[in-house]
Amino acid sequence: MTEASSRWARVFWPGLICALTGLGLFLWVWRYAGHALDFTDEAFYLFWISNPFQYDWSVTQFGFVYHPLYRVLDGDIASLRRANLLLVFGLSWAVADRYLEVMGASWRECRWPRGLLATGLAAPALIVFSSWLLTPNYNTLTLQGLLIALLGLLGVHCDERPRAVPPWLLLGTGGWMVFMGKPSSALALAVLAAAYLLLWGRRHLRCAGLAALTAGLLSLGSALLIEGSVFAFIGRVRTGLDLGQLMLGQDFVLHIFRFDLPKWRPFELRLFQGLAVVTALAGMAVALAGRKRLLALLLFAVALVLGLWWLLQIRGLFWAGFRPFAGFFAVLGVAVGALLCGLLTQAPALWRHTSRTQIGSGLLCAALPYAHAFGTHSNYSLVATYAGFFWILAGLMLLHPVLRSPQRLRVLVPIALMAMLVCGTLLARGMALPYRQPQALSLNPQLLEFGTPPSRLWVSAAVADYVDDAARTARQAGFAAGTPVIDLTGQSPGLVFGIRGVAPGAPWLLGGYPGSRTFTEAALARASCQTLANAWLLLEPDGRRAIPTESLETFGAALNRDYSEAGRWVVATGVGWHKAPRTQVLYQPLTVSAVQDRCEALRRAATP
Repeated sequence: MTEASSRWARVFWPGLICALTGLGLFLWVWRYAGHALDFTDEAFYLFWISNPFQYDWSVTQFGFVYHPLYRVLDGDIASLRRANLLLVFGLSWAVADRYLEVMGASWRECRWPRGLLATGLAAPALIVFSSWLLTPNYNTLTLQGLLIALLGLLGVHCDERPRAVPPWLLLGTGGWMVFMGKPSSALALAVLAAAYLLLWGRRHLRCAGLAALTAGLLSLGSALLIEGSVFAFIGRVRTGLDLGQLMLGQDFVLHIFRFDLPKWRPFELRLFQGLAVVTALAGMAVALAGRKRLLALLLFAVALVLGLWWLLQIRGLFWAGFRPFAGFFAVLGVAVGALLCGLLTQAPALWRHTSRTQIGSGLLCAALPYAHAFGTHSNYSLVATYAGFFWILAGLMLLHPVLRSPQRLRVLVPIALMAMLVCGTLLARGMALPYRQPQALSLNPQLLEFGTPPSRLWVSAAVADYVDDAARTARQAGFAAGTPVIDLTGQSPGLVFGIRGVAPGAPWLLGGYPGSRTFTEAALARASCQTLANAWLLLEPDGRRAIPTESLETFGAALNRDYSEAGRWVVATGVGWHKAPRTQVLYQPLTVSAVQDRCEALRRAATP
């Protein structure tokens, strides 16, 4: 074997292992994409995507972006999930490959090893699916937009070379996607992009201007397509903000400007410390040579054994004891470990070879997860974990000297494997405890036809019986597909979607919030009197998130006077993580004309 082929083998085979592991994680999630169904958040996503034009208000416009994909895939939920998975993985691979190029691996002979390593480094982006909400939604659209924008920003410093797509076009398109997914994250992205471009002074003002023009034109086109005018589109968003404020019982806009600290226990802190040490030692065992390598290998083995022993001592860790913030500290631990590896092995070279591009790119990646979380109602640190892929890239910032040498690229392999180990653990937990599902994905034995057009999903026998009972009861009572259903359970929009009904006013009348009743009444006021008068009712009398039936009075209806019971059924145990059995009741309208007349009279009286 020649010296050149030997150098190639030293980086190719470790890179191949890294790539195969990443592809394995991807295919693992792909295989289970047709399993389970969430009756709350996921049904909300499906209502928006299937027909986003049926509502005249929205803060996020992800339904309009994903609607063409829904039509192309004929509404098949499993195919939608797989397309979403492919988009995230493909974009993260492109970003990882470009990031390694920016960090120094730009020589011609590096393309294949770099591509293999990028495949492994792309796998942590799958953490966004760790709660098992694979259906396209505003979080995934925001992440995909951030990935495209970062791809453009990373290409700015080498824009003198021809590219298939100009960096400013990628940046503008990514910014538009983030705006359509979550406007607050678009604001954060704009600030970060401006700060990043300022590193190069006025030289890239043209790129920034073209990117802003691209995002502006795409946003203008979207506004005209959705509402026909910019002012009507602004009114749509303002109405959405007002409804959100009613539901939360606080200022919706001011609430997004806050700083959330992660919540931790001793377990999370030790997990962070342990992963940082193990990751740093694993990288050092490859980066160093001679006795230093042997010492790093020995310390790595000792740290790994101690870490495994510690995990085995924790009763109930897998999976209930693995709390939500454990993912935050685990991902951050790997990123900090990579930084420590670079600091301890490349310290002399860092002062000579570090450039503004590498510092700026690393800091940008460190901030992007919080841009992804900015504006959410949940804890920012928790939601930022779903974009933890950017933290892994930021952790490689101090390893850029090794990327200048082909044979030394293999130092990235143990770090990528550690990141994939964390990602795989979080995905495994999501599959064992899927969001608001009664059991693990692997235990779902029954195929269920769900929605319109019908999608086939693997679910538990109890969930299949629950949906079948509801659909049969509604059908026997004369319920037809496309009939509006006012869901006052506060938590079952998925059942309305499953029996092929339509949700008037809002895709999900959320219960359990301070202003749920006020929000419900305001949302129903957005629907026509004819729609409300013809709507059936879905109630859950003993539900914890049930919305009071007095909300019907806002359009002149009353439960005891205008509706009759069409049937009832028992909700499957475990749906929505409720262990106690619950009963849902379906009511059909009796006095359609009278309710419509009263509704129109009330609205005329309320009109100034």
